[in-house]
Amino acid sequence: MENEKKIEGNSRPIDVEKLSEILEDAKKRMCKIKYLKNGKTSVGSGFFCELNIKEINFVNRKFLMTNNHVINLKFLQNNNELYFENNKEKYDLNLKDRYYFTNKKYDFTIIEIKDSDNIKNISFYELFENIMNINSKNNFINHDIFIPQFPNGGNLSIAFGSIKNIHFIIHHTVSTEKGSSGSPILSLGNYRLIGLHNQSDTNLNENRGIFIKDIIISIKIGGDFDISNLKLLIQFKVVMKSLILYY
Repeated sequence: MENEKKIEGNSRPIDVEKLSEILEDAKKRMCKIKYLKNGKTSVGSGFFCELNIKEINFVNRKFLMTNNHVINLKFLQNNNELYFENNKEKYDLNLKDRYYFTNKKYDFTIIEIKDSDNIKNISFYELFENIMNINSKNNFINHDIFIPQFPNGGNLSIAFGSIKNIHFIIHHTVSTEKGSSGSPILSLGNYRLIGLHNQSDTNLNENRGIFIKDIIISIKIGGDFDISNLKLLIQFKVVMKSLILYY
């Protein structure tokens, strides 16, 4: 019929070739994380990202990002290895002598990825580029998004939806399951990283995430952080003094 229209709050139709491109790209950037919780093996999602923040001397620093409630400080301090899968390949990441940051308030953890880890054929989301191109949270109301994820610890899957609102928390309509925590929230228009999915609200019939710009600002100022070693803590204290003039 001639009177067809896009219904607000629903994702637009996706070209099948674009969908194939999205899936192949996600295989290189996503990882399935396995960890012990209350004595049982649990599964969460994560993704690879690259930070370029000159104020804290982070240039081309590569990390794995997930939620704090998936991998927290207690886990990082009490475990020597992190187990994850990327594109059906299994890896054991040695956590010794490795930078990490975990922030309970913003519910995120980043763990350094080194060239010596020899993780094959992976790609990284560029976080600094994204923060410079995100000007207003209001620009993302009803914005079409998608989330690559490992629902219930199964195969890599992708779900589509839209953003309802952003007030530090991203309120969105993308379907998720257990095991989806730690997944990236991505723009369907340009594939840019918008946020980090972390929870659902069954009362409001919506899912939620953390706005990526707020995560980057938190990293820059070093606020509410659990930091991996004293050397890095000293580095942040020096940077904090210089940021007083910057802000």
